[in-house]
Amino acid sequence: MKIALPFFCFYILASSHVYGDVPEIIVTKASEEVLPPGPFTKADCSLGVEQDGLVCQAYIPVYRWSDAEKKCIKDIYGGCRSTKNNFLTEADCVKTATPVCSN
Repeated sequence: MKIALPFFCFYILASSHVYGDVPEIIVTKASEEVLPPGPFTKADCSLGVEQDGLVCQAYIPVYRWSDAEKKCIKDIYGGCRSTKNNFLTEADCVKTATPVCSN
């Protein structure tokens, strides 16, 4: 019995790690490195919060400029390949995007 208990505990831990339902998510700054250099421009006003082609599964509330509504609106960022039209706060969006995009 003394040998079986440690083996059983190890088996539970190992199998939950291998067959667990919750994936490990590692957040890095790599998405920020793909942004083109330079200031926020008129071309950035029509972009979504992520670049096309890669769908990530994070759920990060952010703000972006909406050309349709002519104001900053809430959006959800998946965590990869951010565009310049992606702001952590509404105040940052208003400060950066409104002077460029509202004209």
